[in-house]
Amino acid sequence: MHNYFLLTYSVDNVGYSDDERIAKSVRDRIAALTLEDIKNMDSDIAYAVDCWEKHQNVETAISGMMWFEDEHAKTGNDKKAFAKKILRAMFKNILRAKNATQDTTVIECAMMIDGAGETFIFKIKPRT
Repeated sequence: MHNYFLLTYSVDNVGYSDDERIAKSVRDRIAALTLEDIKNMDSDIAYAVDCWEKHQNVETAISGMMWFEDEHAKTGNDKKAFAKKILRAMFKNILRAKNATQDTTVIECAMMIDGAGETFIFKIKPRT
């Protein structure tokens, strides 16, 4: 089943001021992410994300559609858990590519998914 989503995010420098360049490079890469880029990622990610639209006039807002298999769509909490799993995998790829660590960069997300209830907030941290 397809469900619409709205995602907003913040890429925060949590390290020294010199580490801001890392957060900026992560921020810029997420802003430049296209559906074609997503379709070239891991097959689970490519299968789950069916539409990805970065809103040019709202700096960190992305809307789109996700595909939820039956086991990921039974409850709103199931949808939220699956969406977090997909976004964590996507954004951790970017964090890794930009050499971000837990000591330099954290991504904070707020997301709404059609049929999943209220907005949920979560963090994405790179591996150490």
